[in-house]
Amino acid sequence: MDPRTLEFLRLVLGLLLSFFLSSFLVKRKIKSSRVGQQERNYLDNHIIKNGTPTMGGVPIVISTIIIFLALTFKDSLPKEIITLLVIYLGFFLVGFVDDYSKLKLKSYRGISGKLRLLLETFFVIWGLVVISKNIDINNLLSFSLNGKELTLGILTIPAIVFIIVGSANAFNLTDGLDGLASGLCIIALIPLIMISLISNQFYLALFLITQVGSLLGFLCFNIHPAKIFMGDVGSLPLGALLGTTAIILNKPLILLIAGLIFVLETISVIIQVVSFQTTGKRVFLMTPIHHHFEKMGWPEWKVVMVFWLVGIILAIVAVAAGVLG
Repeated sequence: MDPRTLEFLRLVLGLLLSFFLSSFLVKRKIKSSRVGQQERNYLDNHIIKNGTPTMGGVPIVISTIIIFLALTFKDSLPKEIITLLVIYLGFFLVGFVDDYSKLKLKSYRGISGKLRLLLETFFVIWGLVVISKNIDINNLLSFSLNGKELTLGILTIPAIVFIIVGSANAFNLTDGLDGLASGLCIIALIPLIMISLISNQFYLALFLITQVGSLLGFLCFNIHPAKIFMGDVGSLPLGALLGTTAIILNKPLILLIAGLIFVLETISVIIQVVSFQTTGKRVFLMTPIHHHFEKMGWPEWKVVMVFWLVGIILAIVAVAAGVLG
């Protein structure tokens, strides 16, 4: 069979098999959950979410890893993919510990923010150590200026850590409404998959499309009214995946476009904190900004749908920028 046909079949299998496995595992997770998420009751309509099963990221990640490895077990994976797996699973572990501590304490507080950032940075650097055996890390991020190819040099590693850790935590902030983060992640992954295929990064495209399948399986149960939440165990590795993919493709600008909503969610929190600490006044009714719209009276489903629509528009712009670039 033609190699291209085989690659296409593996992409289709990755999407379908991860969807069905994720759906199956999410169902089992919902049935087996005895303790649910504790919500901070800042919004009256969120009080009913207390007790909803969480840690849905476990079946998302497990189904993605199982199907991807099953489809590539005979292959010698590129170092870039090994690096991606190290970072992805590392952030999964951080999220798992964070969520588990919340459930044990029956609180919305998990491990400290400083410890979480330290662990996230550790896993990014570990991933970079893996890839450094084959690739000069200082050349991972480059850009053209007046026809010359320039790199960040010694600033490359701090920049990579900032992009991946920032992406993970920005995505984590976005995970506050039923179906919001999971839907936006699927949308943001589409341009990255297309650019991976154009760049002949087959294994990266396969992993990403397998991830989309797992997310679709999860979204069936996460759409309003959600029967399960992904938790930090899902949001942290997914956000890290977006950032790591942008680094591998050397397309951080594409991530900025496709993931602009995640950036705006983070900026809204920063603005709110700075404004309140300096003037005693709040710029938004509540942050992250998706809660601002809820406070304005928008029903939850409307906020999610509008954000999805904006995400789709941004994804189209990202694809155009990626192809033209």
